[in-house]
Amino acid sequence: MTYAERIAELEETLRQRDARIVDLEGKVGELSKVIEAWKRGHRVRSGGKIAQKSREKRTTTGRGPGRPEGHEGTSRPAPTSADRDEMVPVPETCSCGGIIDPTDEEPGEHFVEELVPARKETIRYRRCRGRCRECKAAVLAPLPGGLGASPKIGVRAQAEIVLNKTDLGLTLGQTKKLFERQGLVLSRGGIQQILHRSAEILAAGHEQLKAEIPKAKVAWADESTHKVDGASGYLWLVMTPEVVLYEADRSRGQEVAQRLFKGFTGTLHSDFYAVYWTLEGIAHAPCWAHLVRTGRQIAERQPESTEATNFHDRLSGLYGRGAAAQERPATAERNARAIKEDLKKLATDVDLAENEDVARLQRRILRHLTELVTFITDPDLEGTNNRAEREFRPHAIGRHRSGGARSDAGAQTYAVNLSVVRTVHLHGGDFLDIFRQARIAFHEGGAFPMLFPRQAGTPAESAPPD
Repeated sequence: MTYAERIAELEETLRQRDARIVDLEGKVGELSKVIEAWKRGHRVRSGGKIAQKSREKRTTTGRGPGRPEGHEGTSRPAPTSADRDEMVPVPETCSCGGIIDPTDEEPGEHFVEELVPARKETIRYRRCRGRCRECKAAVLAPLPGGLGASPKIGVRAQAEIVLNKTDLGLTLGQTKKLFERQGLVLSRGGIQQILHRSAEILAAGHEQLKAEIPKAKVAWADESTHKVDGASGYLWLVMTPEVVLYEADRSRGQEVAQRLFKGFTGTLHSDFYAVYWTLEGIAHAPCWAHLVRTGRQIAERQPESTEATNFHDRLSGLYGRGAAAQERPATAERNARAIKEDLKKLATDVDLAENEDVARLQRRILRHLTELVTFITDPDLEGTNNRAEREFRPHAIGRHRSGGARSDAGAQTYAVNLSVVRTVHLHGGDFLDIFRQARIAFHEGGAFPMLFPRQAGTPAESAPPD
C-alpha cells in the first residue's frame, strides 16, 4: 500500500468516526431531555414506582414469613359443624405390614371446607289465569320479583353480571367464561345488554346519590382516565360519608367538577388539581400525601441534592406532627398555628429554593398554606385524599383488563352500575336485595329503594317499599 492510499484510508476512518460521534451526540441529547422530564415528575421509570427507589432501600429484612418470634401464632379456624358426613374406612394393612382389625371405637373427626359446584337452574313459572268480573278481560298472573315482562335471565344472574363488572372488574369475555362453567351460556353482546338495562333500572339510584352530595359537610374527589373507543375519556369520583358517585365524561375540565358539586358548601378533599379550586363557596382540605410523595420522589431522583432530601424530611415531619395534633383536640388550635408557621418557614427557605423542583413545591405550599392545616382542628376532616384513591384502585385494575368503554353510553352504564354497587357496599348492604327492589319499582311502579340508611328528616316516601 502506498503512502497516499494509507492517508486516504485513515481519512475515511476519521470521517466514519465523526459521523458516528454526531449520531451519538444526537441520541445523548434526546436521552437528556427524557431524563430531565422524568426528574420533573412527568415520566415514571420503567418498572413502576418501586423502581424509583434505590436498591439499598428495597433490601429485605431477612425475617421469614409469619408472625415475629415470640408472638402467638394463628391459623385458619376449623369449622365446628358439617353439612354432610363421609366415612373413611380403616386400611387393611398397617405400615408395619400387619393386618388391621376394625374396632368399635368412635371415629376420628377432621373438617374440610369445600366448594359446591354452581349450576344453572331453570325455573318454570306456571302463571295462573283469571277473568275480571267487571270488564270480563282475561288476566294472566304477572311474573314475580321484578323480572319484568319477558325475561330470559333471572334477577340473581343479572345482579351477578353487574357485580362481576363493577366489583371484580371482569371483562365481558371473562364473565362469559365464568357463567359457562356454571352451565349458563351468554354472548358478550348479551352480557353488555344486561349491563345497559341494569343501568337504566339503577339510573334513579344514581340521581338519588347526586341529590345527596349538596347535603354533605365533607366530600372527597378524584378523577381517572377511562377511554371511550380508544379516545380520551375520564371517570370522576365524588365521595361523602354516605355516597360513592361515579360520573363518566369525555372532559377533565372544570365544568364537570362544577356540575358534580353544584350546591355543595362543605369541605372538599382533593389533590392539587386546579379545577377543584375553581369551585366557589366551599372550603378545601388538600392532600398531604400527594405533597409528601412528590417531595420523596424528587429526593429519590436527585440523591446528590441536599436541598431535596432536607425538604422532604422536614415536610414529612410536619405532616406527622399535624396528624398527631388532630388526635389532641384540646391543643389542636395552638398546634395548628405552630405547624402553619413552620410550614411557612419551609416554603420560604431560600437555600432550599436553589433546587428548581423543590422551589415548585414551595410555591404550591404558599398558595395553599391555610388549607393545609385545616384538617388539624376539624375531627371530621382527613389530612389526605387517600379515601378516594383507595376507592379508585379496583377501577384502575379493571381498566387495564378491559381498556375502557366502546361508547359514551357504555361508559355511563359502567359509572351508574359502579356507583350503586359501591354505595351499597359502603353501608354493608346486599346488592341483590337492592337490585331486586329497584327492578320491582321500575317495572311495577313505586319509589326507588334507599341506598343508605335514611337520615332524620328524610321524607318517608323515599324509604324502601314494603
